[in-house]
Amino acid sequence: MGSAEQDLQTGRTEWSDQLFLLLGLRPGSVTPGPEALDAAVHPEDRTGLAAEIQRAMSGGGPFAVEVRLNTQDCSAALEESRIRTVAVRGAVEVDSSTRPTRLVATVQDITDRKDLERQLQVSAGRFRASFDQAPTGMALVDARPGRPPTILMANQALTVMTGRSRAELLRLSTLDLVEPPDATENPGSERPQSRQVELAAAVEVRLRRPDGHLLWVAMSGALVCDPDGAPDYYVTHLVDISDRKQGEAEARRISDRDQRISAVLQESLQPHVPAWVGPVQVASRYQPAGSGESVGGDWHDVFALPGGRIGLVVGDVAGHGIQSAATMARLRYAVRMLATAGASPAGVMTRLNQVVHDAAEPTSDVELVTLVHAQLDPTTGDMTYCSAGHMPLVALSAGDASTGRMAWPLPATGGVPIGVIPDFRYSQLQVTLEADSVLIGFTDGLIERRDHSLDDGLLALLTGVTALPAHTASNLENLADALLTMAPPGERSDDTAVIVMTIPNGGTAHAQFAPRPQRTIHPRHVISSDARTIDIDPLAHPPSALR
Repeated sequence: MGSAEQDLQTGRTEWSDQLFLLLGLRPGSVTPGPEALDAAVHPEDRTGLAAEIQRAMSGGGPFAVEVRLNTQDCSAALEESRIRTVAVRGAVEVDSSTRPTRLVATVQDITDRKDLERQLQVSAGRFRASFDQAPTGMALVDARPGRPPTILMANQALTVMTGRSRAELLRLSTLDLVEPPDATENPGSERPQSRQVELAAAVEVRLRRPDGHLLWVAMSGALVCDPDGAPDYYVTHLVDISDRKQGEAEARRISDRDQRISAVLQESLQPHVPAWVGPVQVASRYQPAGSGESVGGDWHDVFALPGGRIGLVVGDVAGHGIQSAATMARLRYAVRMLATAGASPAGVMTRLNQVVHDAAEPTSDVELVTLVHAQLDPTTGDMTYCSAGHMPLVALSAGDASTGRMAWPLPATGGVPIGVIPDFRYSQLQVTLEADSVLIGFTDGLIERRDHSLDDGLLALLTGVTALPAHTASNLENLADALLTMAPPGERSDDTAVIVMTIPNGGTAHAQFAPRPQRTIHPRHVISSDARTIDIDPLAHPPSALR
């Protein structure tokens, strides 16, 4: 800052050394006076400076003006041309007759301040442009303690989004725009006292426009604190998500519809299992995986065969969806047809495996199916069965309150799942089941969980069935319900099919397990079978008739 003093009566003028330097002159290098000052002032600012001084001279008093100087830095370390901005402030003293007698003034370098102001103006202009031209709604909301959260600024997109003018928005808060049921989640309710910008989690709310239309938006905010750490304002950001919300609603509607269709389809695909098939009493259960939103390939079936025999099937087509369900339906009818035509259990499996491989498209994978099929003579308890990689059948012995019942899996026999190896030769096993015992068939959804092995699940099932009270084990409907409750905890990833049937008391003494040390099942015949052992003519039932 430099200073100047001029005697208006004599014209004598004095400048401080700092003023010489501000004007780009070496101290004492020129005679101080108006001419030397005018030479240093930018031409565009000379008229303003002269007018301000003249105004003060006419009646005395203070004056103030900002001017630019065309100067050269005359410091010892640097000599370069530059434009400085200075603030000239002073006063004119007058005598009793209001004649000017003395002028005093200070000249302060405000170049850095003016540069900063210009930078702030540019920054503010950029902010205003980006704020106003943002494609999403934006608002600055008052966050100062003790003040209502009024909107301080709103951009054009917000006026379009809300259907309100800027003048209207500046009288409201963001909560005034939100539908009342959604207003409980307001970004900005938290006001941290740290010297930083705190981001608020986005919430999805509805805005009600003056025309009554509701608009879904994702609202988020950034709290800006002042240098002392006190909340200052919120930068609130609103994004129109109405299209997304509409899509989600449509997706839910379609999902609900598909779930209802799936339930009807699954029910229609599952065969009706009667309570009695000849002398055999039957009970069955089916549970879809998860929430039942897709059909699966699990099925169970019991049907009458020629000669008074009873056929039992439990199967599982890999995967879910319409394709798996369609395969399940085809195989269900194929098993019935083959068994009714006289095919043995091993012959049924061999023929099904051939059909699945023949039906596969050259460019697609062969569908995999696990399946167990048994044929029972209810008068003797003799049962022949074959399993294609399926869960074992479980026998529950006859018993009463005094002796109790014992559950165990029947020996595995048969071979790999259907669709794994073309022309595979399946085997079958014949056993004799005791009268009044119970045969249990199920799919892996009953015992399989992600965090449990199948062996652990099967062991838990056998233990649970053995421990059932007599009144539950002897009632098939109660037993079927109890089996579903024995499943391991956790979410099921597969459907569950369960079927139970009693072995009737035929009145024959030999309708029991043949005595053998430490075994209760006697494998009378183990038959290896391929297409030549099927008891029907393959030419009479081409693959197209089984699909």
